[in-house]
Amino acid sequence: CARHNARKLRQPEPYLEDYTNDNKLISFSHRVLIISKFYYRTAGLLIADKKYLRGILYLLLSIVIKPSYTVPRLWKQKFSQKLKADTATLYFPN
Repeated sequence: CARHNARKLRQPEPYLEDYTNDNKLISFSHRVLIISKFYYRTAGLLIADKKYLRGILYLLLSIVIKPSYTVPRLWKQKFSQKLKADTATLYFPN
């Protein structure tokens, strides 16, 4: 009986209306971000599997779709570490 009462009280329609009436631009922006993340991760997997051409293609697609996500992430993962290593050898040579 309690389960039946809970179903009566819980009506998802108002929540669904809020979700569907959301700003279409925000929804589009969110989808673009998801697609860019997917392509970025796919590129990483392809490059790890030594499928460089396809990996670079997916990386370029990710950059074209959402450069504000891909470029900073790529910088943090690859180039900033190399830059730190290079500057460390300048200041502390072996």
